[in-house]
Amino acid sequence: MDVEQGFAAHADNPDPRGSPVLTLAAGGRDALGKVTGRATERHRELFADVPDEEVAAARSLLRRLLTELDRQERATGKR
Repeated sequence: MDVEQGFAAHADNPDPRGSPVLTLAAGGRDALGKVTGRATERHRELFADVPDEEVAAARSLLRRLLTELDRQERATGKR
């Protein structure tokens, strides 16, 4: 899956010393949408017995943990 297949496209890089920038092309957006839709359906099947509020709370906690991990890694230069 790449530029030649229509999933990605080259974009201008504002930093000329940096690596080339790739973005999703229309084909990539379509493919991502299909994968995301199928994953959402499967998650609903797997976790049908878990209340929505508990899922939301778990997601919120994971975001907070990842944010704190990022903050600490930046502070210690390990990122």
